Amino acid sequence: LLAACAQPHAVPTATSTPGDAAPASKPQIAAIPPEPLMPAYQATPEERKCLALAVYFESRAETVEGQHAVAAVVLNRVRSDKFPDNICGVVHEGGGNRGRCQFSWYCDGRSDEPHDAVSWQRSLDVADAALNGEIADPTDGALYFHNTAVRPKWRKKMTKTASIDNHVFYR
Repeated sequence: LLAACAQPHAVPTATSTPGDAAPASKPQIAAIPPEPLMPAYQATPEERKCLALAVYFESRAETVEGQHAVAAVVLNRVRSDKFPDNICGVVHEGGGNRGRCQFSWYCDGRSDEPHDAVSWQRSLDVADAALNGEIADPTDGALYFHNTAVRPKWRKKMTKTASIDNHVFYR
């Protein structure tokens, strides 16, 4: 992904002037530093499941980057003083009251059990990678997101950080 977004910069290693007999050295490609990985998080098995459920229900049909983005928002919230300090607390915030949940799937009245085994395994894999500090945050520190099909009023008070797949992310 990084290679598609950024072009390497040529760094000249030698110069020549008209009339020089020897050709100039070929430019070397400067290394582009990778995006920093998110810090690892020591999660209980229950927290791992809560993170995987959030990834599953919010982004199972999206790209891996979109799934990483959802996991990043949950972990960004855990690290923020504005939200509960554990994954399940973040995911379940709002107490299951319809319209007050932070994640709509949690209080939509439907089952919260995954029904697609392949997508569930992918969600577990994304959760594990996020918890192990193996992903970069594609949202640039976002604490909020919404689906592109809706336009919540709160978005006007936020700073947009990314648009990934069917979600827009904010701080």
